[in-house]
Amino acid sequence: MPPKKRRRKANPAPSHAPPAPAPALTVSLGPLQQLPRELCALICEWLPQNDLIAAALISRTFRREAQRQIFRTVDLRGNRAPWLWRWCIAINRTKYLAPYVRALYLDLPIPRRFELSTAPDANRLLRALRKCSLVRDYRIAVDWASGYWDMGRADEWSGGSWMLAEARFRVTTFQSAYLFRGELAKQLLTQPELKILDLPTITLGKTQQFRLLNDAKVLPKLIALGVDGTVPPENLPRSRRLERIQLHLNAAVHLDHRWFTILGRYSASLTTLVLVHCHFAQAILVVIPSLTFSLPHLVHLAITDNFEDVYKNSSSQEDWEQAIFAQYDVSALSMPATLCKFDRLETLVLYTYGARPSVFRNYRDVKNMTAPFTPALCAFAHITMAANEHLRRMHLGAFDLTLAPKVLSATEIYRSSICEVTYSLSRERGAFSEKHGRGFEFDKVSRFWDP
Repeated sequence: MPPKKRRRKANPAPSHAPPAPAPALTVSLGPLQQLPRELCALICEWLPQNDLIAAALISRTFRREAQRQIFRTVDLRGNRAPWLWRWCIAINRTKYLAPYVRALYLDLPIPRRFELSTAPDANRLLRALRKCSLVRDYRIAVDWASGYWDMGRADEWSGGSWMLAEARFRVTTFQSAYLFRGELAKQLLTQPELKILDLPTITLGKTQQFRLLNDAKVLPKLIALGVDGTVPPENLPRSRRLERIQLHLNAAVHLDHRWFTILGRYSASLTTLVLVHCHFAQAILVVIPSLTFSLPHLVHLAITDNFEDVYKNSSSQEDWEQAIFAQYDVSALSMPATLCKFDRLETLVLYTYGARPSVFRNYRDVKNMTAPFTPALCAFAHITMAANEHLRRMHLGAFDLTLAPKVLSATEIYRSSICEVTYSLSRERGAFSEKHGRGFEFDKVSRFWDP
């Protein structure tokens, strides 16, 4: 039997050799990528927040220094409150970020909804606070979006003490609109380095005491104190030589001789007075003239008001939007002559929401009452500073509704800074420098929070 024929196998296709590797590209580093760490740190110190994020993409050195500046001051208040949990995750997962944090500002849910035993997010925040051992400026307040909280019954609430007791930092600046008398007194005993203390919800009226402040051996370095000023603070500690006082008021409070007599006790040591939420017309007509007698040696004076927010926690959003922008007419024509009675006043800060922008009318052309009102701020500042040789810095601000786009609701206008027109004028060795801006930064210019 003849052998079986076998089909010849086709020759395999020639295998293609892998392509030769491309020569390595030699990318020349730009000048910014070759800068040493010290110069990168110096550049990042002057960059705003948005530019820091872009600078982090330049090089590893820039990234580390940009992160150092971004996490140095963490402000998670107001519209930034929902970012708190992202910040906690970043701190808990990245070890080297926690030592960067020096200032921490938080708006938190009300204490009864934010206990360690019931809220998982509270435990996440506690782990982050324990890692941030170098915090020196710590401010906590209630996030009003988390629910209605009756401030008149604040002393009845408890909880939240772990936010300071469980933390491992020793602060020099502390603001608490979250902890109250019972919880707060215990925690302040563990902060001997405290210099600036602001308690917006603590009243020191005739029958209300905070005995911790009366003991000069406790908090020996305290020089600045802020309290609720809606009642005359008769129990302000007399044993301390306070240099700065901040009173938190509201539009319904009419300051009279009782407040000015109490402030006059500190005339020998007090250099800075800050009035928050003070009715602006009352400030011009009553407060400033009275302070020239009770505190003639004042160096820094800062006053700001606020919109009436009695409807803020109301279920009727329509009522709130109708009442929020009720501005009134008032003139500051008499202020330059009144300020001459201060013999050392160097800084004046006047920010107003409630008064119409015409309060700083253009003195060179009184008939010019049309927006924008920045020239009016400029003219008022120059004339006031020319009439007062001791003045070195002026910061003025007005809320101009004509700058708001018509498509924005009242809530969006309230939360944004689009209508907050500011003007700053400073004088050094006879030379003037000025700055126009948007957005009130009252805490930054009031001098109460200066380290």
